[in-house]
Amino acid sequence: MRAALLPFRPDLQGLRALAVILVFLFHLWPEIFKGGFVGVDAFFVISGFLITSLLIAEIEQTGRLDLADFWSRRLRRLLPAATVVLLVSLYLALRFIPETEWINTAKQVLGSALYVQNWVLVTQSVDYLARESSATVVQHYWSLSIEEQFYFAWPVIIFLCAWLSRKSGFAIRSVTAIYAAAIFVTSLLWSIFATRGAPEAYFTTTTRAWELAIGATLAILWPRIALPRAVRIGLSWLGFALLVASAFLIRQGIAFPGWIATLPTFGTAFMILGNQLPGASATLLSVQPIRFIGDISYAVYLWHWPLIIVAKQIPQLAAWPAWRLNTALFAATLLLSVVTKYLIEDPFRSGFLAFGLKSNKRRRFIYGSFATAFVLIAAASGISAYTWVKEERLEAELKAKERVAIYPKSEYPGAAALDPLEPAPVPAGIEIKPNPLIAEWDMNGTHARCMGRTGSFKVNPCEFGDKNGKTIIVLAGDSHAMQYGTALEKVAKLHAWRLVILTKPACPFGDFPVYWEGALRGECEHWKKESLKIIAALKPDLLITTGARARIYQQLPAKDKQIEGYKNYWQKYLDKGIRVAVIRDNPLMTGEPHAWMSVPACVYRNLAKPAECAKLRKRVLEDMPDLMVTTAQQMQNVPVIDLSDRFCGKDLCPAVVGNILVYRDNHHVTDAYGVTLAPYLDKEIKKILKKPAPGQT
Repeated sequence: MRAALLPFRPDLQGLRALAVILVFLFHLWPEIFKGGFVGVDAFFVISGFLITSLLIAEIEQTGRLDLADFWSRRLRRLLPAATVVLLVSLYLALRFIPETEWINTAKQVLGSALYVQNWVLVTQSVDYLARESSATVVQHYWSLSIEEQFYFAWPVIIFLCAWLSRKSGFAIRSVTAIYAAAIFVTSLLWSIFATRGAPEAYFTTTTRAWELAIGATLAILWPRIALPRAVRIGLSWLGFALLVASAFLIRQGIAFPGWIATLPTFGTAFMILGNQLPGASATLLSVQPIRFIGDISYAVYLWHWPLIIVAKQIPQLAAWPAWRLNTALFAATLLLSVVTKYLIEDPFRSGFLAFGLKSNKRRRFIYGSFATAFVLIAAASGISAYTWVKEERLEAELKAKERVAIYPKSEYPGAAALDPLEPAPVPAGIEIKPNPLIAEWDMNGTHARCMGRTGSFKVNPCEFGDKNGKTIIVLAGDSHAMQYGTALEKVAKLHAWRLVILTKPACPFGDFPVYWEGALRGECEHWKKESLKIIAALKPDLLITTGARARIYQQLPAKDKQIEGYKNYWQKYLDKGIRVAVIRDNPLMTGEPHAWMSVPACVYRNLAKPAECAKLRKRVLEDMPDLMVTTAQQMQNVPVIDLSDRFCGKDLCPAVVGNILVYRDNHHVTDAYGVTLAPYLDKEIKKILKKPAPGQT
C-alpha cells in the first residue's frame, strides 16, 4: 500500500494539532480545561477515518489488500518513537520517582511495549488495592494501545469483507459498512449500558471501538455523501464548537465514554466533513504553525505526560509557580517532539533507518520492518520485565522478612507515642515498619477478602473472636471501616466477644445514592439492604461504623442530603434497640508538602527525616468535615469515638508515629499502625456498652 493512494489533507493535520493541544492543556491545567481529555476521542475518530480510507482505497485501486505491507508501515511509523520514549520514561522513573512506584511503572512499561496498556489499567481499576496507585509515566499509552489493537484487527475485518465482496458481488464499501455499523452500535450500547459506572470502562477497547467506527463509517460512506457546500461548512463549524466546548463542559466524574462522548466524536466527524472547503473550520487549522503541531502531534502526545509526572517528583521544579513550570514543560515537550520527528520518526519511516524500504523487493521491505519491530519491542519489553522481576523479588524478600518480624512494643509503640497522659518513649535509630516499599500491602488479607471487590454484589460478612460470645460487635462501612478490623479483632479476643465485619469498598453507610463515573452504584444499594437484614438478625450489642470523608468520593449528594441519609439509615438500627457508634475518620493526607506523592513514597524519599512528610492538622483534619461525625452529634444516641489525637499532634499529623508508618497510601491506615489503636478502641467501646441500649432505661 502506498501513501499516494490518497491525497494529503492538511486540515487533518490541523485537527490532530487541536486534539493533542486539548489533551496537553488538560494535563497542565485540569481545573480550567476539565474535559480536555476528549482530544483522545478526536484522535480515535481521525484514525478510524484515515486507516479505513487507505485500506478501502487500496482494495478499489489494486483489487487486493496487502496486510503485511500495511502492518509493516504502521510498525515503522509508530514503534520507534514509542519505544524510545518508553525507555527514556523508564529511566527517568528509576532516576527521579520513589522506588515505591517502580514495580507498577515497570509493569505498565511492559504493557505499553506490548500495546496492552489499556488492559493493564482495566485490571488495576477493578483491583481495589491497585486503584490507589499513582499515575505512572506511561499511563497515557492506554490510548495508543487501543489504536494499535485497531490497526491489527480492523484490516483483518476489511480483508474478510473484500473476500465476501468478491464472492457476493456487492461493493466493498457496502459490505464493510455493515460491519462498521455493527461495531458502532454494539460498542456504543455497551459503553452506555453494559459497563455504565464501571471504573474500568474508560480504558476498555470494547467501550471505545465505536469512536473508531465513527471515523471508519465516515470513510466508507465518503464518496456517497452529497451534502451541499454550505451544509458541509456549517457542520464543520458546529463540529468545532462541539469539540472545543467539550473541553470545558465535560468533566471527570461523569459516565464516560457513554453518550456524552458523542459530542466530541461527532464534532470531529463534522469537522472532517469540511474537507478543506474554503470557510470550513478545519481549513483554518491547516495553516502554519498549527499544521506543524499536527506533524509532531504523535511525539507531543508521547513526551508531554512523562515530563509532567517527572517534573512533579523533582522538588526544585515542583516548587516553581504553576505558570512557570507549565511553560517550561510546554517548551520542553515541543523541543523533544521536533527532535523525535526528525531524528527518529522520519529516519525509520522513510530515511536511512528504513531498512529495505528503497528495495524493489517487497519481501526485503517486510522482513526489514518486522525485524526492526521485533528488536524494538524486545528491547522495551526485556528491560521493563527485568526491572519488574527484580523489584518483585526485592519486595517478596521484604514481605517475607516482615511477616516473621515481631514489632516489640518498646521499639514500636505506634499510637501510644501520642498518648497525652503517658506518651510512650520512641527509641531513635529504629527502622520504620512497615517498610515503605511494601506498605501498600500492609493490610489484613482476611478482612480485605471480607470486603470484596468493587462492582461485586456479593455480601460476605466475616466473624472473628469468640463465635459463641454473648457480646456481639458489628463493624460496618467502607474500606476506612475495614482498617480498624485487626484492632477490633484483638479487642474481641481479649473479652471473648463475637465480632462481625460487614464492609464494602467505597460505600458510605448511609441512606443515599453513591455514584461512580456518573452512574448509580447498584452494588452499594444492594449491600446496604442486605446489611440491614443481617445486622437486624444478629441484633448486636454495638454497631460501629465509619467512612472516608466525602472529598474522597467522586459524586455524593449535597451535604444536607448526606446528613439526612445517615440519620435515616442509622435510625433504623436504633429503632431495633441496637447501639450505634461512629469512629471519626482519620486524616486525609493531601496538600503540601509533597502533595503529589503517596505517604509511603514520601517517607521512602525522606527516610532520614520522615517529619518532612507531616501535614498541617488544620488542613488534613479540622478543615475537612466528617459528615458522619456531624450527623452523630445531631443525634442523641450515637456517640463518637474520636481517635484524632492518636493520629495528630497539636499542629501536625505525622506520617510516622512511634516508628510505625501510619498510612499505606494517602488515607488508608496500615495494619501495623491500626493494631496499636486497640487499647484506645477498647476503652471507648467499654464505656459505650455500659450505657443502656436504645429503648432501654
